[in-house]
Amino acid sequence: MVKLLRYELKALLRGLLPIYGAVLAVALCNRLLWFFPMSLHRSSSDLTGIAAIIALSVYVLLCIGVAVLTLIVIVQRFYQGLLGKEGYLMFTLPLKSWQLMGSKLLGAFLVTMLSTIVGLCSILILVSYPEIYQDLLAIHWAEIFHDAFVKMPSWPLFLVEFFLYCCILTFASTLLLYVSMALGHLSHNHRILWAVIWYVVLSTVISAIESIVTALVPSLSFLSVLEQATTTLDLHLVFWYGIGYYLLQSVVFFLGTNFILTKRLNLQ
Repeated sequence: MVKLLRYELKALLRGLLPIYGAVLAVALCNRLLWFFPMSLHRSSSDLTGIAAIIALSVYVLLCIGVAVLTLIVIVQRFYQGLLGKEGYLMFTLPLKSWQLMGSKLLGAFLVTMLSTIVGLCSILILVSYPEIYQDLLAIHWAEIFHDAFVKMPSWPLFLVEFFLYCCILTFASTLLLYVSMALGHLSHNHRILWAVIWYVVLSTVISAIESIVTALVPSLSFLSVLEQATTTLDLHLVFWYGIGYYLLQSVVFFLGTNFILTKRLNLQ
């Protein structure tokens, strides 16, 4: 399965690495255009300002492109790898369907995290100038961490819980795409269209269930749980409330997709 995951990552990154490089390069161009000494800008023509605006616009478009392309590549790899022509080869491997799907899911998760890291690095490039580093070095970090531990000793746990929450949310979102494509594949014609329809239907059903449950039991709504949080322990419970909710979604979507791949798969 490790070899399969390595192959999956190579296939995913093949289409993403060029745009990663483009985002970082354009971020650097923006850094050079916008953060040169102001005297240089005053002495330059209006052409410099136009170039800076164009570069910033290209950067924003590329950031959007990274998000969109990441989603497209994730969908494409699952559909072609397990539901398309590659599925004939994949299902001849000595692996269970849940292992095949697991490699796709882990690969999708890793490239999603990598896309996020690339976006954050590009922002750091944009705002990187000497004054920031001087200010950071002037801060008494030891005192800040000491005060933070005194006021809220469990703040590192909050960071762990937030990271775990983001991970589970990413899994749930990806698995919703997977189960929608698997359900759409049950149709004999227009499978991609049916996959889109199933995604809309499942999203609507989930929203409806959430609305019904919170209407019947208001205390179960996330906002209600957050409003009632008055202590540090309550805040931890808010995170675990969200983690548990999206973990439940992930398990249901994973089992549903695995059932279709195992019992109802119909490759054409």
